[in-house]
Amino acid sequence: MTIVARPAVAADVDDIHRLLRAFGRHLGHETWVTGSPAMLTAARFADSPRGHAIVAQRGDDLVGQRFYARLGAREQPEWRLWRIEGAALAALATPG
Repeated sequence: MTIVARPAVAADVDDIHRLLRAFGRHLGHETWVTGSPAMLTAARFADSPRGHAIVAQRGDDLVGQRFYARLGAREQPEWRLWRIEGAALAALATPG
């Protein structure tokens, strides 16, 4: 089945949150994913969005990071895990 990359829409928020939690689990740090679907909605789909999201969809399902491997991407040894939390996370999620 074909995988399609497209801009995320508000209806994707629950699936995006599910994928973020799965990624955290994969890294052994699921508890680091402390945001909620409501926070994602506020950050991405408010009047002044704080970022953009591209999702990969196969049929009716949003799929995870294996999408990148299918494009030929490889994990890089210099890859670092970045985490935003606390006041910086709150500021990111605050409109305006």
